[in-house]
Amino acid sequence: MKDKLILYIAMSQAIVLGGKTYRQIKNELSPDKWPYEGMPCYVCTRQQHQYDPNVQFTSLPPGQQVLDLISKRHSGNIWLMGGGEIIRCFMRENLIDEYYIYIMPTAPVCHSLLFLLYSERKRLQPLLP
Repeated sequence: MKDKLILYIAMSQAIVLGGKTYRQIKNELSPDKWPYEGMPCYVCTRQQHQYDPNVQFTSLPPGQQVLDLISKRHSGNIWLMGGGEIIRCFMRENLIDEYYIYIMPTAPVCHSLLFLLYSERKRLQPLLP
């Protein structure tokens, strides 16, 4: 599973993430260095952020409009990093081809449970290591 995920990330042409996930990476997980340097990253957010050369902020609603924006510049796989709010938006529009779910140990349990409850309706099958 881990090898397949690493391969998928390496084959991805862009990353989409929500504002909360962006802030968690930027402020808590990797404050000194952006871990996805060189990979086009798009942050869907309703908040204003200071300029960051590593990402492009967009106020477009998460879903097809964001994919249209990215596909003008990049082709191939797009890694939808999360969090739960943005994933639910893409799920509602049936825009996710494959699921690789990792629950960050530092994430509040309630957010993880909300995503898992929503995901159950999709009948996701866990892959055991």
